[in-house]
Amino acid sequence: MAELYSFHVAVKEMEDKIWRDIDISAKSTLAQLAYTIMVVFNTGRDHMFCLYYKGKRYELRFDPDGPKASRPNRVHLEKMKLAPGDELTMIYDYGCNWEFQITFKGTRPMEPGKGNHYPHVTAGTGRGIIKDMFPGELLERIEKEDQTGEPQLPSMFNKEHLLSYKYFDLKDINYGLTVDVRWLKDEYEHATNRRR
Repeated sequence: MAELYSFHVAVKEMEDKIWRDIDISAKSTLAQLAYTIMVVFNTGRDHMFCLYYKGKRYELRFDPDGPKASRPNRVHLEKMKLAPGDELTMIYDYGCNWEFQITFKGTRPMEPGKGNHYPHVTAGTGRGIIKDMFPGELLERIEKEDQTGEPQLPSMFNKEHLLSYKYFDLKDINYGLTVDVRWLKDEYEHATNRRR
C-alpha cells in the first residue's frame, strides 16, 4: 500500500504567522515537495531554489563554479529514510533569500484510489510570501498589522489596495494544486535540461 508523508512547513522568522501542513505521496521526489511549497506559499514560481538535509545540498541548477549539489528531481522521499522530527531547509529566490523550515511529521497509509488527490494541504495560516519582497520587509508589515489591525500587504493587481497577511483559504489553496505542481515540474525540470 502506498504511503503518505506529512510535513509541517513554515516561513523562517514567521513560523506562527505563515505555515502549512502538507501531505504528499512517499513516491514523490524532493523536487515535487519543493514545487508544492512554492505553490502553497504563493512564491511567484519563477526563481531558483535549493534544499538542505543533513548537510547535503539539493539543487536543479548545475553551475560548474557553484556549490556541489544533488538533483532533487532524482531523490524520492521514500528513499531519504526520514524520521519524524527530521528537518530540511528550502531556500527560494537567491536574491530575496526566502527560507522555509520543513519538519517531517511522519507517515500513514494512503487511502486506496486517492493517489491523484496528493499533494494536499491539511492546515495552515497566513497568505504566503510576497513576490520580490524581502523577508524582513514582510515581517515588518506583519508586525505593523498586528499592532494597528490594518492590512499592510500590497495587492498583486492594485498596489493601493492592501491585504491582510492573515488570509488563508484551505479550499482555495488545494484547488488545482496537483495541476500546478505538475506544471512547475515541467517548467523547472525541462528548462533546467535546456540550459545544460
